[in-house]
Amino acid sequence: MAKPKTYRDAVEQANALVAEARLADPEEHFPYKLDEATAWLEAGAPAGPGAPGQLDGTDDTSRTPADYTSQQIIDASADYVEAQAAYLTHPNDDTRGDYESARDRLQAARLDHRQHRTGGFVIGAAARRV
Repeated sequence: MAKPKTYRDAVEQANALVAEARLADPEEHFPYKLDEATAWLEAGAPAGPGAPGQLDGTDDTSRTPADYTSQQIIDASADYVEAQAAYLTHPNDDTRGDYESARDRLQAARLDHRQHRTGGFVIGAAARRV
């Protein structure tokens, strides 16, 4: 990499390096594991919290994956991660707009899941406390 000539060039170069490192990091969520997440939800395996000294969470049938997520959330998460990767690769107004739209769709999917999970009507800040 060439030495940056201005502070702005240095910041852009640093941001590009950070984005590149995030995309290559195996601990990050790129690419999103859509098939694995869908299979987990469809399997409906026990996913309860368990009880210390009594019941392991993987044996606790009081909760299933559907209590924690929905296919709508899984699909929205995949779109969000894809949009985030596009923005990290090519940061511009278009990819940022796509990223923000995907983030909003993911948030809406989560709120919808909370509303249906609780059987109640949640709105605004109250939804985040459910």
